[in-house]
Amino acid sequence: MSTRVILDCDPGIDDALAIAFAIGHPGIEFTGITTVAGNVGLAKTTANALAVASFAGAPGVPVTAGCPAPLLRPALDAGHV
Repeated sequence: MSTRVILDCDPGIDDALAIAFAIGHPGIEFTGITTVAGNVGLAKTTANALAVASFAGAPGVPVTAGCPAPLLRPALDAGHV
C-alpha cells in the first residue's frame, strides 16, 4: 500500500532531489507539489518544480504556486548562489 504525498517546497537543489526521490519511490503515490518563495522568487521555484517533475518522468503531477513571500520577515534572494 502506498502513501499519498503532496510536497510543499521551494525547489532549489535539496527540494529538487526530494521531488525526484518521491517520484521514484515505489511506496509513494505522488499526488502534487505546492511551491513557495524561498531563496528565489515564486516564479522560479514553480518553474523549477515543473522542470524537475518533467525530467524525473512525472510531467502530469499537478504543481500549484503558493505564497510569494515570507509571512513574518522580508524576502531574501540567493539567486546568485
